[in-house]
Amino acid sequence: MRTRLVAEQAIYFTAEATASFRRNGLMTIAAVTTVVVALLVVGTAVVLGLNLSHLAATLESEVAVVAFLHDGLTAPETARAQRAIAALPEVASVRFVSRSEALRRLTIWRQPTRSLTRLKSASAILCAARPSPGLSPVCQELRT
Repeated sequence: MRTRLVAEQAIYFTAEATASFRRNGLMTIAAVTTVVVALLVVGTAVVLGLNLSHLAATLESEVAVVAFLHDGLTAPETARAQRAIAALPEVASVRFVSRSEALRRLTIWRQPTRSLTRLKSASAILCAARPSPGLSPVCQELRT
């Protein structure tokens, strides 16, 4: 008896909904369109928020800071600077790269091309115009 009543109610509600859709077609289309647009806006906002959150977490984990030291620092001064930076809680690792090693890496990473040749010629011009009497290691390396 109970299942028959539920089945009859389902048929009645379906028939009434279909009749209502036929009678008020424009309002039905407007309501359905409004719901679809609202779901699209909310869904887009959620997906955009998740992607931005993931992007921020990825960028935060890949932060790299490059610090340049003054010319003429001794090995103990360089080591002391490394220890001071490594002691900061936000720092994961510290690595010292000398000027000559950095130039070597750049040359390997970027095989000699027109851009590197222009960079070297611009560096040579800057080294020639440098007012200090002593040449930096980079200028000495460019002269050879």
